[in-house]
Amino acid sequence: MIYNILYTYEDKKDGKLIIRCKIPDNVFFQIEELNRYLSRFGRNRVDSFWLAKSKVLAYDFKTTLPYKKYIDKSQNSD
Repeated sequence: MIYNILYTYEDKKDGKLIIRCKIPDNVFFQIEELNRYLSRFGRNRVDSFWLAKSKVLAYDFKTTLPYKKYIDKSQNSD
């Protein structure tokens, strides 16, 4: 598991998973780590990222994984 994930939420426009992470030292390494993590849920990957609008300095990484599928599989793996 990636330790600098702050939380996850759903993109209201298209229902995709967004992962909010603390600012990494190397954003491209972070994308590789997230892609490795997302591979547990099928052929999903990071689609884009941006600086989050929050009190904590962080990036939001939008994925190709539907949020509902992520929640269902996460709950079943516990």
